[in-house]
Amino acid sequence: MDDRPWEKIEGLDFYPWKGANYERSVFGIRILVMGESTYFTPEDPQEVFDHQCKKCEEIKHGWFAHYNVFAYRQGKWQASFWTKWINGLLGREARLDERQTVLDSVAFWNYADGRPLERHSTAPNEDVLGQANGKLRLVIDHLRPDLVILLSSRLWPKLSEGKDAFKEAKNVCLGTTCEVKVGEIRTRLLGVCHPRRFSIAGDWCAIKQAVKEARGRQPEARTDFVAPPKKVLITDVAPHQLRVYSKHHAWVFDDETCDVKKRPFAHGVTMMIDELIKNDPTAADGFYLRFSSDSFEGHTTVLKRIASQNGQRKICGTWYQMDENHASLKACICKDLTKYFKKAPDKIFCEARPEGQTASGSLTL
Repeated sequence: MDDRPWEKIEGLDFYPWKGANYERSVFGIRILVMGESTYFTPEDPQEVFDHQCKKCEEIKHGWFAHYNVFAYRQGKWQASFWTKWINGLLGREARLDERQTVLDSVAFWNYADGRPLERHSTAPNEDVLGQANGKLRLVIDHLRPDLVILLSSRLWPKLSEGKDAFKEAKNVCLGTTCEVKVGEIRTRLLGVCHPRRFSIAGDWCAIKQAVKEARGRQPEARTDFVAPPKKVLITDVAPHQLRVYSKHHAWVFDDETCDVKKRPFAHGVTMMIDELIKNDPTAADGFYLRFSSDSFEGHTTVLKRIASQNGQRKICGTWYQMDENHASLKACICKDLTKYFKKAPDKIFCEARPEGQTASGSLTL
């Protein structure tokens, strides 16, 4: 992958990120995702900051505003901003291996195209905002997106203040799309709040609906980027076994029997794992997690099924709580549960085993 994924557009200080598969996106349409401003501060992860400084010296413009996209895509650092809007596009939690696929399928640009701000969460100045709509027209003319998603509640009123095509957004509230004509191009606009305030029921659903509307009669979006499992093991008796290890500061697992690699755990499972292995210093380098709906010799923890939290059962999966000694630890286990059980069990018995130590009858990875 070329380390210069942008395309030059005359009149811009910083060029948009354009994924390699933008024109043949897995979502079936061209999507432009927009942040508010560019930040260039020592508060950024050191590797990112150092690299941005170096590139800024070499080519002055075009690179460092979006080096964070490239770094995140390559797994060099983590940021909830990117994770949450990627989850929103998928309508579910993205696996680590899917983040690159999503970023290769979209374009990204910051609305306030001016001097980088020196601190996160500060508003751009009015001079920069005064030029922003004109620059956005250049970006839309170049990228021809079917859908533009603005990730900031502050962007929506600024966008509609002008007397140009974007004034159509003035009478449309956040979370609802409107269609605008920019030159000869018709595109849809969607404004949502900043990802730090995303809600599953609100913003995720709004993004999903906007993609559907923009796609119209075009082919359905493809949001399952991993090949179908080679084999699905459904048994409610014999313990299953996963290899669990840390990747990018998150717990992930492999299961060769289902052709699963580097799949992250969801909704609180990470904290349960931390508790499960807290007395085993070797587990941080990787271990085997055995689990079953029936009690088995050696199990150390029991997860008990509980009612869905915040009414999100359909979206999140099935909720479980750790044993009585850790009642505050609750987690939502996603649809992967169906790979191992015919239906979500009332209890899941678990055990962590060091790597190299397996039990008879368990799966060998």
